[in-house]
Amino acid sequence: GRAQPFDGPFADCGVCSVGWYQRFAGSKQCARCGDEQITNGTGSAAGADCFCRPGTYLPEEEQTREVGNCNECPDGATCEGALAPPVALPGYWLFDGDRPEQCTLAGCQ
Repeated sequence: GRAQPFDGPFADCGVCSVGWYQRFAGSKQCARCGDEQITNGTGSAAGADCFCRPGTYLPEEEQTREVGNCNECPDGATCEGALAPPVALPGYWLFDGDRPEQCTLAGCQ
């Protein structure tokens, strides 16, 4: 994960910042991870190093992209980030895997 923003014999490659990556040596700039994504540190060398930050999740339709865009965790759920799906909070259930609905049946937890 390094990029060389300037040309010339004395130009050094800089390390890509957190939330950025570069997979090709000698590139002039780093590529940004998707929306709401971070990396574990600096110098990431692939889009696969990007992951959803805590409080967000990667929707199923985004999981096939090299760098997907994470969504904010919906009300009624908790999201640990990375590739984990939303988890329903007590009193809710998940409809279609990521849409919390409030339970209205007796005994629903």
